[in-house]
Amino acid sequence: MNDDIKEFETEMVRQIKQEIDNEIMAEMLVMSGWHRIELPSNTTESGEVLMWCAANIKGKHKNLWPNMLFQEEKDAVLFKLKWG
Repeated sequence: MNDDIKEFETEMVRQIKQEIDNEIMAEMLVMSGWHRIELPSNTTESGEVLMWCAANIKGKHKNLWPNMLFQEEKDAVLFKLKWG
């Protein structure tokens, strides 16, 4: 098999695995009382979102792209108002 194709296939498998892992973790956090905000599909993952969270979110939060999870409802609401 061509090395480029093999490399592409490996990367796709890695991305799919990460998406599945993120979804499972997000569901577990929601079941334990966290609040999920799913970012719109046109939002690109960027340092800007994470820097904004670091500066503005007071409680615990987790980046499970494209989901952001917040332990405190007020943080989830603030995030939704800014990025949702």
